[in-house]
Amino acid sequence: MADRRSLKYRRLRARGLSPRLARLWENRTFAPTGPQGVGNRASLVTGTGNGRILWIARTPGTTGNGYTVRFVVSGNNTPLTVSNVAGAITVNLATNGSGVATSTAVDVVQAFKRSAAQQQPGAALSYVWPELVRPGSDGTGVQVALAATNLAGAV
Repeated sequence: MADRRSLKYRRLRARGLSPRLARLWENRTFAPTGPQGVGNRASLVTGTGNGRILWIARTPGTTGNGYTVRFVVSGNNTPLTVSNVAGAITVNLATNGSGVATSTAVDVVQAFKRSAAQQQPGAALSYVWPELVRPGSDGTGVQVALAATNLAGAV
């Protein structure tokens, strides 16, 4: 049976993108005047190297540009938590006894998804979804503090 997915989807999967992320990017539209067209999803890449995370708005349009992501490193022996207040997503990274962040990209993505599953339908947290950037990020990179940064790119 022939693969019914588009060539674009198959190429994205071959590059290592997850099926969910490949479906999102497969449907992304581009304006003839530039790379950001009507219907694009806002996105943000945080971290470096093996700790890169792609945060992407689940719905197309400019609403996603209003969401922010912030990583906080504070205190000693703190747990990893994720919260959302009016579209401002705050990830409090876990720390060790010396106050050094210990949360990896995989930890953050899993904590976010657990937190999103517990939200009320329609909560802002459920409109943003994180994925590891693949290829190139295996998720073992430890995250660092990040000032509140808006998702961007949707018009």
